[in-house]
Amino acid sequence: MKIFLLRHFESEKNIGDRLSGADYEKLTPDGRRECKEFSQLFKEACNNCGITISEIDSADSERAMETAKIIRETFNECDINYYVNFKSTKAGMIAGKSFEEIRRQDPFFAKHYELYRKGLLNSYYFDSNWKDGTKESKKSFETRVISCFNQIVARNDKDNVILLVAHRASITAILIHVAREMGLYPECFYGSVESSVGGLSCLSINKGKWDIDFVNIQKEEITNAFNTIYNKS
Repeated sequence: MKIFLLRHFESEKNIGDRLSGADYEKLTPDGRRECKEFSQLFKEACNNCGITISEIDSADSERAMETAKIIRETFNECDINYYVNFKSTKAGMIAGKSFEEIRRQDPFFAKHYELYRKGLLNSYYFDSNWKDGTKESKKSFETRVISCFNQIVARNDKDNVILLVAHRASITAILIHVAREMGLYPECFYGSVESSVGGLSCLSINKGKWDIDFVNIQKEEITNAFNTIYNKS
């Protein structure tokens, strides 16, 4: 089984460099254009390697759903399943705010969040050191994302190929989970994993053993990445 993880394309929130807030933020015109270009390159690579997408799964937020629907127009052989548990982290009082606003409102959080994004801080730190009862804990977030992910894996056949469209946070949770299953990542640490808008990652599972084929490639890299993992010359 192969699972492709795609972060949604550029949305209104990404332009303002804001943390997740509303689930109704749409893709920008550039985001829709980039998504259409990705869809064509992704399908060409699939066809070249003899891949059939078995299902498309998506976070239940507008920017993720819009990304999935654009791709579904290119891959007309499968439906889209929507999952509320793949939505991004509930950011509490800072939801929807830009980093400039956050620096003024909560310098403690801003400083440490930037360290986290640079890979220097354990995200679990916020669960015990940042007091905001409206913010979702990292442990709770992980539990809902990985539980949903494992259900998808369990119900699919070993030869299926899945495309999962989600957010930076949920893709990070899945990649860290798989890295832990492979013995590559500590249980006590939760770091930042680079996931650009429109970035594509790929996971494989064979006889219960996980592998990470690639992480966060851009649309221009799809052909070479596919040729490598499918041993195409």
